[in-house]
Amino acid sequence: MSHASRMVTCLVSFLLTDMALRASDPVGIYAIVDKVVFEPSAEAPERTQIWGAFSLNTGPGMGDTYKPPVRGFLYYSVDPNNVKATLSEWSDLSELAGKDECVGFASRYQLTGSVRGGCEDPGRPDVYPIAQGLTKFQSNSEYQPIADLLSLARPLQPQDGSRAVTPGPVTLVVRNILTPEHADSVYNFELHSNGLRLDSADVQPGEDNKTSWTPSTQLEAGREYSWRVWAVDDKWQGQTASACFQLPFLRGDANGDLEVDLSDAVFDLLYLFAGGKPPQPLAAGDMDGSGGLALTDPVYLLMYLFQGGQAPPPPFPQSGLIPTSP
Repeated sequence: MSHASRMVTCLVSFLLTDMALRASDPVGIYAIVDKVVFEPSAEAPERTQIWGAFSLNTGPGMGDTYKPPVRGFLYYSVDPNNVKATLSEWSDLSELAGKDECVGFASRYQLTGSVRGGCEDPGRPDVYPIAQGLTKFQSNSEYQPIADLLSLARPLQPQDGSRAVTPGPVTLVVRNILTPEHADSVYNFELHSNGLRLDSADVQPGEDNKTSWTPSTQLEAGREYSWRVWAVDDKWQGQTASACFQLPFLRGDANGDLEVDLSDAVFDLLYLFAGGKPPQPLAAGDMDGSGGLALTDPVYLLMYLFQGGQAPPPPFPQSGLIPTSP
Protein backbone atom coordinates (compact mmCIF):
# COMPACT_ATOMS: atom_id res chain seq x y z
CA MET A 1 0.00 0.00 0.00
CA SER A 2 1.37 3.42 -0.95
CA HIS A 3 2.09 6.13 1.59
CA ALA A 4 -0.84 8.22 0.25
CA SER A 5 -3.20 5.23 0.54
CA ARG A 6 -2.14 4.61 4.12
CA MET A 7 -2.75 8.30 4.92
CA VAL A 8 -6.26 8.12 3.47
CA THR A 9 -6.99 4.89 5.34
CA CYS A 10 -5.83 6.39 8.65
CA LEU A 11 -7.86 9.54 8.08
CA VAL A 12 -11.03 7.59 7.28
CA SER A 13 -10.46 5.38 10.33
CA PHE A 14 -10.03 8.43 12.56
CA LEU A 15 -13.17 10.10 11.24
CA LEU A 16 -15.25 6.95 11.65
CA THR A 17 -13.98 6.46 15.19
CA ASP A 18 -14.70 10.08 16.07
CA MET A 19 -18.20 9.85 14.58
CA ALA A 20 -18.88 6.66 16.53
CA LEU A 21 -17.79 8.31 19.78
CA ARG A 22 -19.96 11.35 19.15
CA ALA A 23 -22.95 9.25 18.09
CA SER A 24 -22.69 7.23 21.31
CA ASP A 25 -22.50 10.27 23.59
CA PRO A 26 -25.13 9.50 26.26
CA VAL A 27 -24.93 12.80 28.14
CA GLY A 28 -28.17 14.75 28.42
CA ILE A 29 -26.81 17.95 29.99
CA TYR A 30 -23.41 19.61 29.87
CA ALA A 31 -22.98 22.25 32.56
CA ILE A 32 -20.69 24.62 34.40
CA VAL A 33 -22.27 24.99 37.84
CA ASP A 34 -22.20 28.28 39.77
CA LYS A 35 -24.18 27.31 42.85
CA VAL A 36 -26.65 24.73 44.14
CA VAL A 37 -29.55 25.75 46.38
CA PHE A 38 -31.32 23.06 48.41
CA GLU A 39 -34.99 23.31 49.40
CA PRO A 40 -36.29 23.38 52.06
CA SER A 41 -32.82 22.92 53.59
CA ALA A 42 -29.40 21.41 52.90
CA GLU A 43 -30.00 18.97 55.77
CA ALA A 44 -33.21 17.54 54.29
CA PRO A 45 -33.34 18.47 50.59
CA GLU A 46 -36.48 17.72 48.61
CA ARG A 47 -35.82 20.09 45.71
CA THR A 48 -32.81 21.84 44.27
CA GLN A 49 -31.96 24.82 42.10
CA ILE A 50 -28.82 24.21 40.05
CA TRP A 51 -27.52 27.57 38.80
CA GLY A 52 -25.00 28.03 36.02
CA ALA A 53 -24.60 27.55 32.27
CA PHE A 54 -26.17 24.59 30.49
CA SER A 55 -26.14 22.95 27.08
CA LEU A 56 -29.05 20.50 26.86
CA ASN A 57 -29.48 17.69 24.39
CA THR A 58 -32.19 18.46 21.85
CA GLY A 59 -34.30 15.58 23.18
CA PRO A 60 -34.89 11.83 23.06
CA GLY A 61 -34.49 10.45 19.54
CA MET A 62 -32.59 13.52 18.29
CA GLY A 63 -29.12 12.00 18.57
CA ASP A 64 -26.07 13.75 20.01
CA THR A 65 -27.14 17.27 19.07
CA TYR A 66 -27.14 19.97 21.73
CA LYS A 67 -28.83 23.33 22.09
CA PRO A 68 -26.76 26.51 22.36
CA PRO A 69 -25.76 27.11 25.98
CA VAL A 70 -27.95 29.28 28.19
CA ARG A 71 -27.56 30.64 31.69
CA GLY A 72 -30.14 30.34 34.44
CA PHE A 73 -31.12 27.47 36.71
CA LEU A 74 -32.49 23.96 36.55
CA TYR A 75 -35.16 23.21 39.14
CA TYR A 76 -35.57 19.60 40.25
CA SER A 77 -37.38 17.45 42.78
CA VAL A 78 -36.01 14.16 44.07
CA ASP A 79 -36.61 11.15 41.85
CA PRO A 80 -38.84 9.03 44.16
CA ASN A 81 -37.50 5.85 42.59
CA ASN A 82 -33.86 6.84 43.05
CA VAL A 83 -33.74 8.95 46.19
CA LYS A 84 -30.26 7.92 47.33
CA ALA A 85 -28.70 8.35 43.88
CA THR A 86 -30.42 11.71 43.41
CA LEU A 87 -29.16 13.12 46.70
CA SER A 88 -25.67 11.79 45.98
CA GLU A 89 -25.52 13.57 42.62
CA TRP A 90 -26.89 16.80 44.12
CA SER A 91 -24.12 16.67 46.70
CA ASP A 92 -21.49 16.12 43.99
CA LEU A 93 -22.87 19.03 41.93
CA SER A 94 -22.75 21.24 45.01
CA GLU A 95 -19.07 20.40 45.51
CA LEU A 96 -18.33 21.35 41.89
CA ALA A 97 -20.14 24.69 42.15
CA GLY A 98 -17.98 27.71 41.42
CA LYS A 99 -14.96 25.68 40.26
CA ASP A 100 -15.35 26.42 36.51
CA GLU A 101 -15.34 22.71 35.70
CA CYS A 102 -17.50 21.25 32.96
CA VAL A 103 -19.65 18.32 34.03
CA GLY A 104 -22.04 16.02 32.20
CA PHE A 105 -25.09 14.38 33.75
CA ALA A 106 -28.54 13.02 32.86
CA SER A 107 -29.12 11.11 29.62
CA ARG A 108 -30.08 12.13 26.11
CA TYR A 109 -32.55 9.25 26.13
CA GLN A 110 -34.76 10.88 28.76
CA LEU A 111 -36.40 14.22 29.48
CA THR A 112 -33.93 16.58 31.12
CA GLY A 113 -36.18 19.45 32.21
CA SER A 114 -35.75 23.08 31.17
CA VAL A 115 -33.43 25.95 32.04
CA ARG A 116 -35.30 28.77 33.77
CA GLY A 117 -34.37 32.43 33.59
CA GLY A 118 -32.64 33.99 36.57
CA CYS A 119 -35.61 36.24 37.46
CA GLU A 120 -38.17 33.48 36.90
CA ASP A 121 -40.01 32.05 39.89
CA PRO A 122 -39.13 28.38 40.35
CA GLY A 123 -42.69 27.09 39.97
CA ARG A 124 -43.22 23.35 39.53
CA PRO A 125 -39.92 21.40 39.61
CA ASP A 126 -38.93 18.75 37.07
CA VAL A 127 -38.04 15.28 38.36
CA TYR A 128 -34.28 14.92 38.53
CA PRO A 129 -33.06 12.75 35.61
CA ILE A 130 -30.94 9.97 37.08
CA ALA A 131 -28.73 8.26 34.51
CA GLN A 132 -25.06 7.22 34.41
CA GLY A 133 -23.85 9.61 37.11
CA LEU A 134 -21.62 12.67 36.78
CA THR A 135 -18.68 12.97 34.39
CA LYS A 136 -16.09 15.76 34.58
CA PHE A 137 -14.42 16.94 31.37
CA GLN A 138 -11.15 18.62 30.54
CA SER A 139 -11.41 22.38 30.09
CA ASN A 140 -9.62 22.29 26.71
CA SER A 141 -12.18 20.04 25.02
CA GLU A 142 -13.07 20.86 21.42
CA TYR A 143 -16.36 18.97 21.61
CA GLN A 144 -19.03 21.49 20.60
CA PRO A 145 -21.32 21.61 23.68
CA ILE A 146 -18.31 21.86 25.99
CA ALA A 147 -16.48 24.38 23.79
CA ASP A 148 -19.63 26.53 23.72
CA LEU A 149 -19.89 26.50 27.50
CA LEU A 150 -16.24 27.46 27.88
CA SER A 151 -16.76 30.45 25.57
CA LEU A 152 -19.41 31.93 27.89
CA ALA A 153 -18.48 34.73 30.27
CA ARG A 154 -19.99 34.25 33.74
CA PRO A 155 -21.96 37.19 35.18
CA LEU A 156 -20.67 37.83 38.70
CA GLN A 157 -22.17 41.18 39.66
CA PRO A 158 -25.07 41.67 39.87
CA GLN A 159 -25.66 37.95 40.17
CA ASP A 160 -28.24 36.41 37.89
CA GLY A 161 -31.63 36.62 39.59
CA SER A 162 -30.47 39.08 42.26
CA ARG A 163 -33.13 41.09 44.10
CA ALA A 164 -30.68 42.94 46.34
CA VAL A 165 -29.41 45.61 43.94
CA THR A 166 -29.79 49.22 45.09
CA PRO A 167 -30.87 52.19 42.96
CA GLY A 168 -28.15 54.35 41.44
CA PRO A 169 -25.09 53.52 39.34
CA VAL A 170 -24.17 49.91 38.65
CA THR A 171 -21.02 48.13 37.50
CA LEU A 172 -21.49 44.88 35.59
CA VAL A 173 -18.75 42.33 36.29
CA VAL A 174 -18.09 39.03 34.51
CA ARG A 175 -15.70 36.16 35.01
CA ASN A 176 -13.71 35.96 31.76
CA ILE A 177 -14.23 33.10 29.35
CA LEU A 178 -12.48 29.79 29.97
CA THR A 179 -11.30 29.29 26.37
CA PRO A 180 -7.49 29.58 26.68
CA GLU A 181 -6.82 30.28 23.01
CA HIS A 182 -9.02 33.38 23.24
CA ALA A 183 -7.76 34.70 26.56
CA ASP A 184 -7.10 38.15 25.04
CA SER A 185 -10.68 38.63 23.85
CA VAL A 186 -12.42 41.94 24.34
CA TYR A 187 -15.93 42.01 25.82
CA ASN A 188 -19.17 43.58 24.62
CA PHE A 189 -21.97 44.37 27.11
CA GLU A 190 -25.63 45.30 26.73
CA LEU A 191 -28.03 46.53 29.43
CA HIS A 192 -31.81 46.42 28.86
CA SER A 193 -34.87 47.59 30.81
CA ASN A 194 -38.34 48.70 29.79
CA GLY A 195 -37.31 49.91 26.34
CA LEU A 196 -33.87 51.10 27.50
CA ARG A 197 -30.81 49.65 25.77
CA LEU A 198 -27.22 50.67 26.44
CA ASP A 199 -24.23 49.18 24.60
CA SER A 200 -20.61 49.22 25.62
CA ALA A 201 -17.65 49.78 23.35
CA ASP A 202 -15.07 46.98 23.28
CA VAL A 203 -13.97 46.42 26.89
CA GLN A 204 -10.44 45.11 27.40
CA PRO A 205 -10.14 42.04 29.65
CA GLY A 206 -9.52 42.99 33.25
CA GLU A 207 -7.19 41.62 35.87
CA ASP A 208 -7.84 38.53 38.01
CA ASN A 209 -9.86 37.00 35.14
CA LYS A 210 -12.63 39.57 35.61
CA THR A 211 -13.91 42.27 33.26
CA SER A 212 -16.27 45.10 34.18
CA TRP A 213 -18.31 47.87 32.57
CA THR A 214 -20.22 50.75 34.16
CA PRO A 215 -23.13 51.90 31.97
CA SER A 216 -24.12 55.56 31.89
CA THR A 217 -27.45 55.19 33.65
CA GLN A 218 -28.93 55.20 37.12
CA LEU A 219 -30.84 52.11 38.18
CA GLU A 220 -34.41 52.77 39.26
CA ALA A 221 -36.24 50.99 42.06
CA GLY A 222 -39.15 48.86 40.94
CA ARG A 223 -37.51 47.85 37.66
CA GLU A 224 -36.19 44.62 36.20
CA TYR A 225 -32.96 44.78 34.21
CA SER A 226 -31.37 42.23 31.90
CA TRP A 227 -27.84 42.27 30.55
CA ARG A 228 -25.82 40.34 28.02
CA VAL A 229 -22.12 39.93 27.43
CA TRP A 230 -19.96 38.10 24.91
CA ALA A 231 -16.28 37.81 24.05
CA VAL A 232 -14.77 38.80 20.69
CA ASP A 233 -11.32 37.90 19.39
CA ASP A 234 -10.77 39.22 15.86
CA LYS A 235 -13.26 37.21 13.75
CA TRP A 236 -14.09 34.76 16.57
CA GLN A 237 -17.07 35.43 18.84
CA GLY A 238 -17.98 33.49 21.95
CA GLN A 239 -21.46 32.50 23.03
CA THR A 240 -23.68 35.19 24.59
CA ALA A 241 -24.27 35.01 28.35
CA SER A 242 -27.42 36.60 29.75
CA ALA A 243 -28.47 37.54 33.27
CA CYS A 244 -31.13 39.64 34.96
CA PHE A 245 -31.72 41.37 38.26
CA GLN A 246 -34.55 43.23 39.97
CA LEU A 247 -34.95 46.23 42.25
CA PRO A 248 -38.26 45.42 44.00
CA PHE A 249 -40.15 47.93 46.14
CA LEU A 250 -43.04 47.88 48.59
CA ARG A 251 -46.04 50.11 47.86
CA GLY A 252 -46.67 52.37 50.83
CA ASP A 253 -43.05 52.28 51.98
CA ALA A 254 -42.45 55.89 50.93
CA ASN A 255 -39.42 56.43 53.17
CA GLY A 256 -37.70 53.15 52.24
CA ASP A 257 -37.40 51.67 55.74
CA LEU A 258 -39.07 48.42 54.61
CA GLU A 259 -42.13 49.05 56.79
CA VAL A 260 -45.49 50.66 56.02
CA ASP A 261 -46.64 52.88 58.87
CA LEU A 262 -47.53 56.44 59.89
CA SER A 263 -44.07 57.73 59.00
CA ASP A 264 -44.73 56.93 55.33
CA ALA A 265 -47.85 59.07 55.23
CA VAL A 266 -45.82 61.91 56.81
CA PHE A 267 -43.05 61.36 54.25
CA ASP A 268 -45.58 61.73 51.41
CA LEU A 269 -47.00 64.91 52.93
CA LEU A 270 -43.55 66.45 53.33
CA TYR A 271 -42.74 65.68 49.70
CA LEU A 272 -46.04 67.05 48.42
CA PHE A 273 -46.22 70.23 50.48
CA ALA A 274 -42.89 71.00 52.18
CA GLY A 275 -40.18 70.29 49.61
CA GLY A 276 -39.23 66.95 51.14
CA LYS A 277 -37.41 64.16 49.35
CA PRO A 278 -39.43 62.12 46.82
CA PRO A 279 -40.30 58.47 47.48
CA GLN A 280 -37.99 56.01 45.73
CA PRO A 281 -39.53 54.96 43.46
CA LEU A 282 -42.38 57.45 43.22
CA ALA A 283 -44.74 54.48 42.95
CA ALA A 284 -43.90 53.60 46.58
CA GLY A 285 -45.70 56.77 47.63
CA ASP A 286 -48.64 56.13 45.31
CA MET A 287 -50.60 54.49 48.13
CA ASP A 288 -53.86 54.06 46.19
CA GLY A 289 -52.23 52.91 42.95
CA SER A 290 -53.79 55.71 40.88
CA GLY A 291 -50.60 56.30 38.91
CA GLY A 292 -49.69 59.65 40.52
CA LEU A 293 -48.99 61.29 43.88
CA ALA A 294 -51.55 63.54 45.54
CA LEU A 295 -53.04 64.32 48.95
CA THR A 296 -55.33 61.32 48.47
CA ASP A 297 -52.34 58.97 48.88
CA PRO A 298 -51.34 59.71 52.51
CA VAL A 299 -55.06 59.92 53.34
CA TYR A 300 -55.56 56.48 51.76
CA LEU A 301 -52.73 55.03 53.84
CA LEU A 302 -54.02 56.61 57.06
CA MET A 303 -57.47 55.15 56.40
CA TYR A 304 -55.90 51.72 55.91
CA LEU A 305 -53.74 51.96 59.03
CA PHE A 306 -56.29 53.39 61.46
CA GLN A 307 -59.79 53.12 60.00
CA GLY A 308 -59.93 49.66 58.47
CA GLY A 309 -59.71 51.02 54.93
CA GLN A 310 -58.56 49.06 51.88
CA ALA A 311 -54.96 47.89 51.71
CA PRO A 312 -52.62 49.41 49.13
CA PRO A 313 -52.70 47.53 45.80
CA PRO A 314 -49.75 45.30 44.78
CA PRO A 315 -46.90 45.20 45.30
CA PHE A 316 -48.18 44.93 48.87
CA PRO A 317 -47.81 43.41 51.44
CA GLN A 318 -44.83 41.75 49.68
CA SER A 319 -42.39 43.80 47.63
CA GLY A 320 -42.37 43.59 43.85
CA LEU A 321 -41.94 45.59 40.65
CA ILE A 322 -43.69 48.65 39.28
CA PRO A 323 -46.79 47.34 37.49
CA THR A 324 -46.56 47.69 33.73
CA SER A 325 -49.40 49.11 31.68
CA PRO A 326 -51.53 46.46 29.91
